[in-house]
Amino acid sequence: MGNKTALEWTEEIRKIKEEIKAKYPELAKDIKEMPVTLKADGSPDNDPRHMKTYFESLQGLLNDFAISHESPVI
Repeated sequence: MGNKTALEWTEEIRKIKEEIKAKYPELAKDIKEMPVTLKADGSPDNDPRHMKTYFESLQGLLNDFAISHESPVI
């Protein structure tokens, strides 16, 4: 996942969140509890580097859950 744009990262994040909610609804609360970086004005930080980090944290959450339940998903 090289140098994606903010729009591309938004789509990747949307997809993985949908997968988590559909396949592992018990993780949905963990997504809500994950910190999201905000700019000084309170709007979401759309810096692709930060979005990549957020996506990777979602992937980690999903993988950790799958491993702990003995069914890797990614």
